[in-house]
Amino acid sequence: MKASVDLEQLCEHFDSDNELFKQVVSTFIEIYPIQISELKEAKRLGDFKKFERTAHSIKGGVSNFYAFQAREKAFKAVRRKL
Repeated sequence: MKASVDLEQLCEHFDSDNELFKQVVSTFIEIYPIQISELKEAKRLGDFKKFERTAHSIKGGVSNFYAFQAREKAFKAVRRKL
């Protein structure tokens, strides 16, 4: 089974700066629920441009954590438009 997060790349990406990592995680946790709500609303309204932009932002945020499986799922959701 493939690891959910590539810890080696994650440490390298943040240059082992734990404070920066904590800030990025905190921001992601704060923004993620808002983005999910925006995603659902865009889908409900049929606003696929906004849906795609929001899903792309989520995918980008997840990519910061080298969580490749989650990034792939976000990418597939954009392709399917949920």
